[in-house]
Amino acid sequence: MKNAHLKIKQGIVAGAVILLLLAACTKTTPTADMPTTPPTTVVSPTSTSTPASLLVVDPGAKATQDVLDSLQSFASSNTLTYWTNLDLNTDLNAVKIAVVFGDVSAYKEQAASNPATQFLFVGATNETAAGNISLVNNRPQDMGFLAGYLATLVAEDWRSGGLLDSGTAGTGIVGDAFTNGGAYACGLCTPVYPPYMSYPVFQDVSGKTAAAELQADAAALSLNEAETVFVATSADLPEVLDALEGEGATLIGDAPASANGARYAAILGYDLKPAIEALLPKLLAGEGGQSAFSRVVLVSVNDPIKITPAKQDLFNKAAQALADGWIIPLSVP
Repeated sequence: MKNAHLKIKQGIVAGAVILLLLAACTKTTPTADMPTTPPTTVVSPTSTSTPASLLVVDPGAKATQDVLDSLQSFASSNTLTYWTNLDLNTDLNAVKIAVVFGDVSAYKEQAASNPATQFLFVGATNETAAGNISLVNNRPQDMGFLAGYLATLVAEDWRSGGLLDSGTAGTGIVGDAFTNGGAYACGLCTPVYPPYMSYPVFQDVSGKTAAAELQADAAALSLNEAETVFVATSADLPEVLDALEGEGATLIGDAPASANGARYAAILGYDLKPAIEALLPKLLAGEGGQSAFSRVVLVSVNDPIKITPAKQDLFNKAAQALADGWIIPLSVP
């Protein structure tokens, strides 16, 4: 009997063990959570390069509005940023073309240190185009010749005069051209009543800035009965014009932006636009060392009674002959 109970207990214990084993086998073992890797975001690099640009430097306000409009239009048409600065003392790394209204002599070092920039200098100069330096040259002898021609053409009895600034042309060149312009208009230009002298006459005002000095030069012309007087930009002062007009002189000038512009019967200037427009595409293509000459034109006529349409036509024909090389301003027979 005891054996029977023992076997029963053993059976119960064995059954319990089997049940525990079965429960252990069917229990799900938890797995550790794997860390989730966040998706990688690809960031495209942002370009920091500065767009190519066209820079205009015009400290003396010599460029007319139509020239500035033309430069801005060219920049826009060729995806260039247009901007202006008072000088070249600025970052030129992104400047494709720099148009400078001034003599290249003052900027040669900056041009040499920025070989990727094409420089176009506009104005009177004795320099030559080379490398990344191109020129639109305003020849003072052309202005002198046509100033003498028009003043003499307009003056009563050929009595013309000038307050001349030789500038970079050198002493004598502008004076000779002015005298030759008068001779082209009238030959010997000898008046029929005194003072009997050969016209045109002139005073060299180069380097003079004081009103008193310039007034003295104006008085010398009045003493010689100069009836029509060409006044260079450097002598364009109200006191000087007062002195000339007080003696009855008709005035011709070459400062289109002058505050005294209304006092002149006519104003001459250089026609820069065609010359600049002809060179810009070459500079954009990286072709430096270009050069062109600007033609002298009648910018404005305020007194069509003195500067009649017929005389304007004669002036335009002489200007064209000069531009075409048919007239040599320093050698008129």
